[in-house]
Amino acid sequence: RRTEHTAQRERERQEREKAESRRKAAAWPCPTCHRQVFPDDGETRPPGSECTICTSIKRREQQEAEALAAEEAAAREEAKKNGLFGFLR
Repeated sequence: RRTEHTAQRERERQEREKAESRRKAAAWPCPTCHRQVFPDDGETRPPGSECTICTSIKRREQQEAEALAAEEAAAREEAKKNGLFGFLR
C-alpha cells in the first residue's frame, strides 16, 4: 500500500514537471520589458504580445491622455463661449 502511494506521488510529480516544462516552452519575452510571458496567465493573447504589466501601463496612459484631451477641449469651449472679455463677468 505504501509503495502504491509512493508511486502515485511520483507520477503526480512527473506530470507537474511535464506541465511546467510545456508551459515554459510556450513562453515568449515581452517586446517592451523582456519579462517572460506565459500563454496561460489568465488572459488570452497571441504569441509575441506584451505582458500584462506593460498592457495595463499602456491602457492607463491612454486613459490619462483621453482625459487630458477632454479637459483641454472643455477649456477651449469655455474660452470660446466667454469670448475675449469673459473674465469681466
